Amino acid sequence: MYIFGIDYKIMKCLIIVLSAAIFFFSCSENPQNRIEEQNRLFKKDYKKVLGEIENMITKDQDIRHLAEYGTSDTTMIDSMRQAYNAKGIDLDSLYFINDTFLVSSHFSDSIHRIMKSLQETHTKRLIALINKYGYPESDRIDSTLHISPLILMHHPTIEYKDTMMKLLKLELAAKRIDTISFEMIKWDYNDRKGLPNLPGMKVHKNNDGTTTIEL
Repeated sequence: MYIFGIDYKIMKCLIIVLSAAIFFFSCSENPQNRIEEQNRLFKKDYKKVLGEIENMITKDQDIRHLAEYGTSDTTMIDSMRQAYNAKGIDLDSLYFINDTFLVSSHFSDSIHRIMKSLQETHTKRLIALINKYGYPESDRIDSTLHISPLILMHHPTIEYKDTMMKLLKLELAAKRIDTISFEMIKWDYNDRKGLPNLPGMKVHKNNDGTTTIEL
């Protein structure tokens, strides 16, 4: 179908892009307008947005469990932990040494490729959600829900680091993300070098060479 000699689908795409551009520039002229519009949209769409975040978290955790244990069945994973604990072996300490010892290297490599692709998809989607709604955390609406994108950001896609950190700095200024979450994400994006700059953090060096952190 053509309108004024222009394909209808192309015209529809142009209208969507133009509308998005008008919204972006009108909001960017006044930061407070941007914040208020994001809050309004989040209040209207929060069930859908938080449901999407929860779904992404489930997929993220399932693929990680699959890479570590060869299964995403949490009941089976708990049984594995109990079996190792009964032998006096801490499963987490073994993962610290070799996080793929329960699965073959070929299987692990395949899963990690899928995991990397999933991380990229989730990072892109989070950027879009933050742009539209602000940092999409349930505490902004109902703290009893306990749904937060933080767990997805512990495994960042570095290619989007600059974009994500610029957005999160705006969210910190708007007080829609707390300082601890912001600093932990920043630490993850910096390859966890040193220690995160957490407010009120006290660092203690133990006699056995380990470090204890108190907040």
